Amino acid sequence: MRPELLKKAAQRQDLRPNVFAQREELRSELVANLDLDSNGDLQMTADFRSVYATMIQEWMKFEGAPTVLKGNFAPLGVFA
Repeated sequence: MRPELLKKAAQRQDLRPNVFAQREELRSELVANLDLDSNGDLQMTADFRSVYATMIQEWMKFEGAPTVLKGNFAPLGVFA
C-alpha cells in the first residue's frame, strides 16, 4: 500500500469511535446488572417446561401438553 494511503487511513481511524472500547463498556454494564447465583451462573427465571407447554397448547393448539410433558405446567400466555 502506498504511504499516502496509509497516512489517510490512519487519520480516518483517529476520527472513528473506538468500537471495541464501547463494546467492552457495554459488556461490563450488562455483566454488572446480571442476577448470578453463588456459582456465578444466571438465576433461573422461567421453567422451560412452561415454555414448552405454551408452545404446545397456544401455538400448536394441542391440549395434551400434560401428557407430553409428564406434568401440568402453566402456559405463559405469549401466543394467546
